[in-house]
Amino acid sequence: MNVQPSSHSVATGTRTVPTDVLEPSGSVQFVVVDSFEAAGMDAAEWNRAVERLGRPVYMTWHWLRIWWQFYGQRDSLRIFVFREGGDIVGLLPFYVSQLGLSPLSVQVARLVGANIPPKVFDPPWPEGTDAPVWHGPSPR
Repeated sequence: MNVQPSSHSVATGTRTVPTDVLEPSGSVQFVVVDSFEAAGMDAAEWNRAVERLGRPVYMTWHWLRIWWQFYGQRDSLRIFVFREGGDIVGLLPFYVSQLGLSPLSVQVARLVGANIPPKVFDPPWPEGTDAPVWHGPSPR
């Protein structure tokens, strides 16, 4: 799959976050947003995607939002929403934490719902289609 990045911005509440969009030869595109509200869907649409992709309850909208409300507020949320023809074909909800103190700190991306190494790393993602994501453009 040939991936051609193009940049644009996604409005997210009170600010605009620059993002990259995948525009492969097919019609899969993704956006990266910094809040559940900016993901462009409601709980029912998110949960239908999780169910259709055969993923666990730990990846449902309500589970992740409650986890984020209690454990993630000091970190930066990044939700990758992948669509093909308007339908959700993948969701990768990550958060970025800063570990350590400046100038000796690092940023670490983790799956929402996992504040330690995840016991279940099973995001809503179709089996066997990971290569275009992991080799595509990085969000800014």
